[in-house]
Formats: sequence, structure tokens, C-alpha cells
Amino acid sequence: MDEVSKKAGKKYAKSRRPQQNFVEMGIEIGETLTTVDGEHSCTIAEEKKVNYNGEIMSLTRLTRKIKGIDHNIQPAPHWFYNGKSVKEIYDETYEFDS
Repeated sequence: MDEVSKKAGKKYAKSRRPQQNFVEMGIEIGETLTTVDGEHSCTIAEEKKVNYNGEIMSLTRLTRKIKGIDHNIQPAPHWFYNGKSVKEIYDETYEFDS
């Protein structure tokens, strides 16, 4: 691998956003997330999974299911925890500007 490729790979690795981890973000297992419209809620089941009607899944999958779409979208803007969007909490936790 040439030097340019190595540098590009390192830059890409640094620029990738970390995977959402609810516990790291200060949202404990058993806590509730609610959709922006207040029509749906789920509980945190694991560090990276939620429980929705007894089914354990990623927040991405749940957002897809609720919205009736067949492609992934960023779920964080669509969910709230204690009146604050999960996206805001994520950005604060992992120090990203919105």
C-alpha cells in the first residue's frame, strides 16, 4: 500500500462517526425513547439495541419499521429522551457540531 493510500485510510477512519451507544450517551438500559410526534416509544434494551413491543432491534431498524420505509436513515433526529433529541445527545457525547 502506498503512502497516499495509508494517509487517506487514516483520515477516513478518523472522520467516521462512532456507532451510537446509549449507555455511553448517558441513557441507561430500561429508559424510554419517544418519537418526535409522541406516537411511538421504545425502551433501551442493550447498549446499542432497543425493545419495541417485545422485539429487540436497532434504533435504525425500528425507525425504518415505524416510517414504513425499506432503506436506512439516521434515526437519532426522530427520537427524544427527556425532552432532548437523541441526535443532540449523540453530538454532545461524541463532540460533533450539529
